[in-house]
Amino acid sequence: MVRITLLMAAFFLVSLLSFAQDVHHTQFFNTPTYMNPAMAGTTPQYRLTALYRNQWSGIPNYQQGFLAFDYNIDEFSSGVGFTAQYDRNAASGLTNMNLAGQYAFYFSITPKLTMRMGGQVAYLSRSIDFSKLVFQDQLQNGGVTAEKLPNNTINVVDVSAGAVLYTEKFWAGASIHHLNRPSIGFISGEDKLAMKMSAHIGGKIILDGQQEEVYLLPSLQYQMQPPFNQMIVGTNLVVQPLVFGAWYRGTPWASTPNGTMLQDAFAGYAGIKFDNMMIGYSYDLTISPLVGGGGSHELSITYAPRFDRRHKKHTNSIICPISY
Repeated sequence: MVRITLLMAAFFLVSLLSFAQDVHHTQFFNTPTYMNPAMAGTTPQYRLTALYRNQWSGIPNYQQGFLAFDYNIDEFSSGVGFTAQYDRNAASGLTNMNLAGQYAFYFSITPKLTMRMGGQVAYLSRSIDFSKLVFQDQLQNGGVTAEKLPNNTINVVDVSAGAVLYTEKFWAGASIHHLNRPSIGFISGEDKLAMKMSAHIGGKIILDGQQEEVYLLPSLQYQMQPPFNQMIVGTNLVVQPLVFGAWYRGTPWASTPNGTMLQDAFAGYAGIKFDNMMIGYSYDLTISPLVGGGGSHELSITYAPRFDRRHKKHTNSIICPISY
């Protein structure tokens, strides 16, 4: 077995902050199918979203990209989706790629209340560039390490599931990712990906009566992926065509051993909504001890027709108000 030196252990400790824990999006309201596969098809017809995140801008070369497409198959009370995610730390050579297919079906509990249940099967690929690491014998002798290095790529299948309940003005759901807990360790096969459990809730509060051009979209997401847990809560204010939001991420009920609250960031959001397109930008102001990491930038573009163009009338299903 390859023995990792203290230098490698310190390196992996920093890396695990991002790679043992799933990537999070400040704009989770713009990437609903990443949060919960049951959200696939919660749109009048279809939705295409691209998101770019520059995590900890003070630490160079740590970036993430996300692409999602979902489609409402109204005639079969179903929805399908596809997501692709790639993140890379160029300084360390750690990369993570996730390709996922989703299916969700829905049924009406009452004429105004819908239940959706969905599942996801994903292909995960993780790799590391060992040439970017420094081993103990290289510190002593220089040159190429004599360590017997393991395979630098891991490919696994991952399974997730979720459910969401919603009306035209309210939604609540839960999801569990990594149900099969695939092994993701480069050195030990016992290094299994921890299950991530997420609960989320939100609504739409109309502020201008029947016009529906000024409204709030408050929401909360709590996720737990041992040993991490985190909450993000806030609201977006829509004043057509502009959107402004304020968000907080952290676990203020918990504290570090020295008594400091576990807080992560405050985030501001600004966007513009066209007939079928929405562009959004958010900035995370870090308030955690990782102040030197700088803030994080997130830019998203979503194209989603507001009406179902396949029919003369609107879609037969109720549209979840998470981002509308």
